[in-house]
Amino acid sequence: MAETGVNFVHRLLSPCPNSEIMIFRVAGRLTAIVWMLAGAGLFTYITATITSAMTVETLNSDIQSVADLKARKWPVGTVAGSTAQLSWRPRD
Repeated sequence: MAETGVNFVHRLLSPCPNSEIMIFRVAGRLTAIVWMLAGAGLFTYITATITSAMTVETLNSDIQSVADLKARKWPVGTVAGSTAQLSWRPRD
């Protein structure tokens, strides 16, 4: 019989005598709650670590300065009249 995690936890921690699975004492219920929160926290930590590592890997670039752009002859766009346009203007 398949059941959802929420249903299982509800049956595990509920004080109703009809439940097949039940933790009778308060200490057992508190231990179960602590383990569930620790598991959720660990899952969250691992997910955040993997996500941030992937983000940092994506943000790394080979371009360190304007000289790198000029050396590669890549097309560069600037806002008209900005200081970027003035510094990028080709010099004869």
